[in-house]
Amino acid sequence: MDVITKIRDRARAKQRTIVLPEYNDERVIEAVKLLNKEGICKAVLFTPEMVDKNELERYIQDFYAQHRAKDMELDVVRKLFTSDTLYYTAMMTAENKFDGLVAGASHTTPDMVRASMRCLGIDERITLVSSCFIMDVPNCPYGEKGTFVFADCGVIPEPNSRQLACIALSAAEMGHKVLDLEPRIAFLSYSTKGSARTKSAE
Repeated sequence: MDVITKIRDRARAKQRTIVLPEYNDERVIEAVKLLNKEGICKAVLFTPEMVDKNELERYIQDFYAQHRAKDMELDVVRKLFTSDTLYYTAMMTAENKFDGLVAGASHTTPDMVRASMRCLGIDERITLVSSCFIMDVPNCPYGEKGTFVFADCGVIPEPNSRQLACIALSAAEMGHKVLDLEPRIAFLSYSTKGSARTKSAE
């Protein structure tokens, strides 16, 4: 069984409710249809009409109370919550009204990371946010029968040693939870045999 089929089968068995707030992106609209048609999860395309005005105001006030010490003004917070549905659905996810949130089709990685950190928080053990991706290489004897988890390829460009350790731990846990594999960790450099002579490569 290939890794994508395995992930889909595990998701189908759990039947989680996943919100997708990028309601005006054609790719997201199509993805929601596909997810629901194949029964992979209960996918919700969240549109502005679904926003509860009372809940919106509560989220704005709660968010402002949490972040005003960081010099975040109320009008800035209000704009974050009314410009689109990303922050609103992130707060709903934090309250377990959804099991997960998927975005990034029309939002940038920094936008997504900021919304996730501010609304969902950061794992206290890991202490940072990082990204990873799964690569499945056919007929490959390395990794877990050709399956690899690469991290961090999108959030922390020059991690220090402590951050590298946290990134490795986070990626290993994700690999174990999602792919049910026993992690084996290697640290890689973009410099091969001295091809790049930079401080970070050294």
